[in-house]
Amino acid sequence: NRVVKSIQAVVLDRLPLMGLALSPPTSLFDLRAVLVAATWVCELLTESPCEPPAAPALTEDNFKLIAAFQNRSDLSVFVLRAVAFYGGQVGDAGGLNSFVAGLKSFANMTSG
Repeated sequence: NRVVKSIQAVVLDRLPLMGLALSPPTSLFDLRAVLVAATWVCELLTESPCEPPAAPALTEDNFKLIAAFQNRSDLSVFVLRAVAFYGGQVGDAGGLNSFVAGLKSFANMTSG
């Protein structure tokens, strides 16, 4: 049966969902097949366990994916994770917003 009327699911990690939005399946049937196989979503109609996902890796590809949606909040979280990873702290939220607004690449973010 190829009829899917609705999909109910809990998204555990928004990053793969954003990637899926850039290149969506052509039908709800195909979307459901992708979601059933995904480890980053828990469909409410199945017995799939809902475990919290690991945070997206701090890579150029993930930076580009997040930046493509032009959501400063998501990009700020990514930057805060990178700052913590490299042992730093952000002391000025306004400065963080300005910094995020000017970011063009992951390399730009991590360079001196």
